[in-house]
Amino acid sequence: MNPSTNIEQRITELEIKAPAVFLFEGAKDGIVLSETGRAFRFDGSYGGLTELEALPFPPSDGAMARNGLFIAVSAAARRGALFSAEDMSFNAEIEFPETPGPFEPSAVAVYGDWAAVADRNNALVFIVSLNEKKTVFSLDADSPRDLAWSPL
Repeated sequence: MNPSTNIEQRITELEIKAPAVFLFEGAKDGIVLSETGRAFRFDGSYGGLTELEALPFPPSDGAMARNGLFIAVSAAARRGALFSAEDMSFNAEIEFPETPGPFEPSAVAVYGDWAAVADRNNALVFIVSLNEKKTVFSLDADSPRDLAWSPL
């Protein structure tokens, strides 16, 4: 059996109610955020899950950032924040500008010290400085639902 197939099978066998996003820390370890805000750590053996502190809001999406942090965004809570991947402690709230309609962050992607956050309700993508923890500028985007960011 292909080793990657074995990993995929083990991931799909983990029992998590309403998983929203898997955040990988390296090749095999990471955190799963559920739609309810519950968080779980899994290790490379995928033998089970360890429940962590819950997020203070139900996440729409999340992405690993720098220095052991991850960013989570929530369309329901209309916010984004940085958390410690080690102990789930709150690190910082991300500042977003006022928008014409309710802020509805649906997706986030990280590249270095920058994050892109899709606001599906206002047809915008915010570019956030993770160092300053605030939006630096925004781009128009028709109904953004997901984001990916790469050096290519």
